[in-house]
Amino acid sequence: MLADDIARAKAKALDDGEAAIAQSVADLCAAPELTPGDIELLRPWLDWAKQHSVRHAPAKPYSVARFIIDLHKLGFEEKISDALAAIERLHDKFGLSNPVLTAIVGAAVERVIPIKSPRSWPKADKALFATLPPQIRHRIEMREDQRDKELRRMQNEHAKLKELQPNDEPKAVEQKEKETTNESLP
Repeated sequence: MLADDIARAKAKALDDGEAAIAQSVADLCAAPELTPGDIELLRPWLDWAKQHSVRHAPAKPYSVARFIIDLHKLGFEEKISDALAAIERLHDKFGLSNPVLTAIVGAAVERVIPIKSPRSWPKADKALFATLPPQIRHRIEMREDQRDKELRRMQNEHAKLKELQPNDEPKAVEQKEKETTNESLP
């Protein structure tokens, strides 16, 4: 069903020359397959598109942007990144332009998920970070947060281990006392 809908939409959009080029490229390069996981991640998008009477593919960037805003309003921020990735793979599978990489979708993502540059990055890198697509910045931010949490956990673990280890000073005093005692013996 999904493939048939997309094939019809593509047929309307392609002239004969484009159809021949598309076929020649398809013959040379295998399109990525959609996994059952992709279909599951697409479900919110497919349902939303049907409910709002818009095409799920090829999708208009404004539809994808509205979808993101609606997901946010419903409290599903954690699903946005995965849904966008699935929409990208859907369009890539069928050789369609990627609506996710447009400015309007990027602006929608930034509106609902503020993305901070990593604190540890130098100023020049932070400026470069600002030019990345929001989806990539969001993924980097998530990884940086994971890294920071793991670093704090390891630092806390290290501090606890130091507390549990006996202080080296008493051992040094004991050693000196033994040496002094041994020296005084004939």
